[in-house]
Amino acid sequence: MDEFHVRTYDGDLGKATVVRPTSMYKNCSLRMLVDFLQSELGTSSISVYKTEVGAYEELDLNEVMFKK
Repeated sequence: MDEFHVRTYDGDLGKATVVRPTSMYKNCSLRMLVDFLQSELGTSSISVYKTEVGAYEELDLNEVMFKK
């Protein structure tokens, strides 16, 4: 079973950041996690760690790819 650590803030409703694993973008369960966060938390923005940049980047939730 995969375990994910997701951070949300009351001041940023609809936004979530996948904190762990930092290699989440390469995880085959990413689509399932995106679907879960959207349905259960109403998330409209999800960021994951982008190793090449060394920072968190927002995903295109339809394509489950980085926006940039």
